[in-house]
Amino acid sequence: MDINEARRDLAATFRWSYQLGLSEGICNHYSWSVNDQCFLVNPMGRHWSEITASDMLLVDSASDVVEGEGCVEPTALFIHWRVHQLASHARCILHTHALCHGDCLFRTQSAGNDQPKCCTIHGRHRLR
Repeated sequence: MDINEARRDLAATFRWSYQLGLSEGICNHYSWSVNDQCFLVNPMGRHWSEITASDMLLVDSASDVVEGEGCVEPTALFIHWRVHQLASHARCILHTHALCHGDCLFRTQSAGNDQPKCCTIHGRHRLR
């Protein structure tokens, strides 16, 4: 997938997530790993119902915005960059704080085993 297609898909994911009620709060962010040096992420403060492909910020490994206007919410840099670095197969990371939905789900693929590692859904925790 080229970077322009990734921008369009990520923007569409934000708008669809808004339709699903996942856009509560301001610290929600999604990212797409472009390569091992850069990732796309939404700008802080932009409402998900209005995000377009041209709003996506391209951020490098030094946390600098390489392309786009705006700033990145700091936890997006800390959380997403680390996950993209540690799990290069995790091309897209969706992180939301919607109160009525699950908080996180990490999946790993080691030795052909696709198992959830941490999941919080409606206040119930499952750890592996």
